[in-house]
Amino acid sequence: MPADDVWAHGSVRRLGGVTAARLVAQGLGLLWFVLAARSLGAGEFGVCAAGLALVFVIGAFSDLGLTRTVAIRVGARPHSARAIFLRATQLRVGAGVIAAVAAMLVTRLFVSSISPMVVLLAGGIALASGITEIGFAVLRSMGRVRIEAALLVGERTAFLAIGATLMTRGGGPVSVLGAYLATNLVSALVVAVRLVGRSSTNAAPTRGGMSAPVTWRDLADVEERWIAMGSTITVLTPRVMLLLLMAAGSDGDVGRFAAAQKPVEALTAMSVVLAAPVLAMLSGSSSKSVRRRARQFAQLGVTVLAGAAAWLMVSGETAMSAVFGDLATPEVGRAAAVLALAGGLGLCRLVADATLLTEDRSAVSTAVLSLVPIVSGALVLGTGLDRGIGWAAIAVLVGEVSATIAMLVVSHRRAVDELSGTIGWGAIVLVGTLVPAGLVARAVGDASGLVQATVTAAVSLGVTGGALVVVSRSIERGAAPSAAPRRPVPAARV
Repeated sequence: MPADDVWAHGSVRRLGGVTAARLVAQGLGLLWFVLAARSLGAGEFGVCAAGLALVFVIGAFSDLGLTRTVAIRVGARPHSARAIFLRATQLRVGAGVIAAVAAMLVTRLFVSSISPMVVLLAGGIALASGITEIGFAVLRSMGRVRIEAALLVGERTAFLAIGATLMTRGGGPVSVLGAYLATNLVSALVVAVRLVGRSSTNAAPTRGGMSAPVTWRDLADVEERWIAMGSTITVLTPRVMLLLLMAAGSDGDVGRFAAAQKPVEALTAMSVVLAAPVLAMLSGSSSKSVRRRARQFAQLGVTVLAGAAAWLMVSGETAMSAVFGDLATPEVGRAAAVLALAGGLGLCRLVADATLLTEDRSAVSTAVLSLVPIVSGALVLGTGLDRGIGWAAIAVLVGEVSATIAMLVVSHRRAVDELSGTIGWGAIVLVGTLVPAGLVARAVGDASGLVQATVTAAVSLGVTGGALVVVSRSIERGAAPSAAPRRPVPAARV
């Protein structure tokens, strides 16, 4: 069944479930973070944080764009899901081993304070979580998200329980990372069994009736290498500004920028889940009706970030101060609002970017993505690194604006229409949330900051929730399977 059809009915309910699961998982992760900071000493907590940072770096360089590639391939040929998953897993394992060995050598030469065991565990965690994410991408492309929702919550719950027990009994960072590896391996095994056990075919039928095996080259040709580069840029871009602030030697700015960035990253992760079907849908068809529905899925994610940006503009300073205490200066709240706007603008490009990928123009997509770190980094370096986190956040927004303008230039007319429509919807939600939240904030101006933030949050959630309902109903009304002919994908490219 084509990807557009598998997402035809009950899509909003399913996406809502997995989004809620990611929200719960984020909360459990934050709870573990607090427990670890209080239970481990400063040195041990630093080792644990370094290990988790290595997980991020190894994962970024071993992703190879496979989570996006399998969404395209499975969206076009769902019956080949098992074969695509197996080949993608083999590639990810090979790349993960190479990245882990490289990390071991680099840390051995330049960061001798990190033990080889920590690097080894980090490599294992990156490998296991990478396999799980590939499996999630395959399942999403087939409209199946229940297992993802269950594993997200189950894995974090298990790790929280095991990690807390180990720390209360005197366990150090190595034992905690070992527990994290164990829970990730369980998730990877469950996803693998689910996918490998559901299909008996290893081949992708071609138009001529013959079957062709899924080879490594099918997932790693020139287009896929560009997709891999684009994915690495996407993963590393949020860390570029932090690295530049670290280079400036201002630990305070690094901490404050990270505080502003953390809630936005969590919201962006959930928003991307809401827009998950876009790439798979467009890989199966480029008809006008399919593009319209893909835009509506993207609008779900944009709605969340636009509503959050509006609330942060009104009450961000108070809210961030309540969460992060003395670390959160007024500039942190303003920076968070700007970063939310930047994240929403990046999500607006999703349909146009997916269109480029399905048109085999991934080199153009990668070039557009690279503008964000290049422009924002050049702006901050050119004007000085001592202008504060507010300017750093504005630089990120300028980078996103530059990438959006470039996307408008390089995209075909049909993608430009969807991009402009998504941006327009985001602007409507932003203003529609900002005005009532601002009026309410002024009306309760004499109340405490926490009360004001809570009341405006309720108003913002109400407006944003209403906007989500509007888009959701629009998706469900247009959920009849499209009669447009599917765009064939050559057998050599699965």
